[in-house]
Amino acid sequence: MSSPKAYGRYETGETTLDMPHLESIAKVFEMSVIEVLSFDEKMVFNNCTQNHVLGSHNTYNEGNVKEREQLLLRIAELEEDRAFLREQLRAALRGTVPKSRTKPNRKQ
Repeated sequence: MSSPKAYGRYETGETTLDMPHLESIAKVFEMSVIEVLSFDEKMVFNNCTQNHVLGSHNTYNEGNVKEREQLLLRIAELEEDRAFLREQLRAALRGTVPKSRTKPNRKQ
């Protein structure tokens, strides 16, 4: 496994990648070595906005957008729950009754 400093040397051209490291990188990104070598970051954005397949396993489509929106809503709910629980804990530690705020009810 390479360190961030080693990757910096790869990026600046101070060091060249050998085939085992290149194959490891390709495996992490679920790409072939050829896809890694020919990678063009400009194409990522073009493919994503045009709803095309990127690489051999990564697809950007409307389903991903809906899933992202659901996950963002869930994150917001969890943050709200965390704030509620933190308030409850602080009140318990102070030995006071927490504000009348109740934990939000949500459909699961």
